[in-house]
Amino acid sequence: MIIFGAGISAATIANKFANLGIKVKVYEKNKIGGNCFDYKNKYGIWIQSYGPHIFHTDKKNIYDFIKQFTRLNTFDNKVLAKIEDKLVNLPINFKSIKLLSPNQADKIINYLSSHFKGKQKVSIYDLLNCKDSYIQDFAKYIYKNVYENYTTKMWGINPQDIDKSVLERVGITIGNNDNYFPTDKWQGIPINGFTNMIEKMFKHKNIDVSYKPPKIKIKNNYVYINNRPTRELIFYCGSLDELFDYKYGHLPYRSLNIVFQDVKTTSFQNTAIVNYPNHPTMTRISEYKKLYLQNTKNISTISKEYPGQYDPTSNKFNKPFYPIQDETSKKQYHQYYDLVKDIPNFIPLGRLAQYKYYDMDDAIDNALALFNKFKDKTV
Repeated sequence: MIIFGAGISAATIANKFANLGIKVKVYEKNKIGGNCFDYKNKYGIWIQSYGPHIFHTDKKNIYDFIKQFTRLNTFDNKVLAKIEDKLVNLPINFKSIKLLSPNQADKIINYLSSHFKGKQKVSIYDLLNCKDSYIQDFAKYIYKNVYENYTTKMWGINPQDIDKSVLERVGITIGNNDNYFPTDKWQGIPINGFTNMIEKMFKHKNIDVSYKPPKIKIKNNYVYINNRPTRELIFYCGSLDELFDYKYGHLPYRSLNIVFQDVKTTSFQNTAIVNYPNHPTMTRISEYKKLYLQNTKNISTISKEYPGQYDPTSNKFNKPFYPIQDETSKKQYHQYYDLVKDIPNFIPLGRLAQYKYYDMDDAIDNALALFNKFKDKTV
C-alpha cells in the first residue's frame, strides 16, 4: 500500500493498515506532521509553524486512538476577542453578554436559558431568526462585530456566500462555560508535541517513510507510479488540481501570513489566543508557551496572523490553509474528483485531496472511516 503525504490523516491510516500486517510505503516531500508541525525554538519554547492547533474531541474512540501515541496536557482553550474596547469570551457566553450588553443582559440570558434549555450552544443563525426584536438586535450586533468582520477578513468573501457550516462551527454558549470547545470532553496539547505524536504513529515495522516521492500520474483511469501502472492501493493526501496540472484551474484557498515575534516579557496576553475581529488585517495573536503550559521567565513567543488569498508565487501567502467552501469552489473541486472517483485503487484523503476543512479529530475520524471501508481491499 502507498500513501502520499505524512500529516495526521496519513499517519492514522498508515498505522491502522500496518497493524494488520500490511506493508505501507509513505512518501513525503517536506516533513512529518503537515500543518500540525511543531518544534522548540532557541528559547526552549514550543512553536507551531502553521498557527495554533489544539486537539479536542467529544468522541471516545478518537481519544482512545491518539492516547496510544501521546498524553495530552491539561490546556483548556479559553479564547478572548477584542470587541470595541472590551476583551470578551469567545464563543460568546453569558459573561460576554453582560459585558457587551449590560442593560439587556438579564433579559437576553433569561431568553436563552428558557428557549434553548438543555443545549450547550446555539447557532447565531437561530438567534437571527428569532421573532423577539431585542434578541434579533443582539444577534445582529454579535453577527456584525464578531462574525461578519472576522469572516470577511478571514475568507475574503461575503459571509452570506460561504457555507453556513463554517460559521456554525462556533456558536453562542448557553451558560458561563468559557471554553472555546464547550462540548468536547477531551482537549489539550501532546506533552511532547504534535510532531512527536505523529512520528510515533509512523514508527512501525511495517511502515517505511521516504522523502523522495516518485512521480504519480492518472491516465485512462489507471494510476502510474514513475510511468508504470500499479494496482496497489493508494491514499493520496495532495491537491487534486496539482495532480492534474491545474486542468480546471487552481482550486481557491485562503492562506495565512504568520508573523512570529519573540517578546521580552513573561506573559504577553491573558490567554493563549486573542482574536481581533475588527482589526483591518489581523485575525488573532497567539502566545505559544501558554498552549504548552511552559513557564519561561522574561521571554515569550507570539504570532500574528494575517489572512490572504492563496498564491503559490506569493512570498506571504504561498501555502494553502483553508479550502474555500462556496458553491463555485465545490463545483470546481468535483470536476477534479470526477477524474478519480472511478479508480478503485486511488483514494483521496485529507484536507487537500478531499477539499474539506478538518479539525484534527475529524481528520482522524475520516481516516478511520476510510480504513474500515478499504481494509479488506488491499492488494
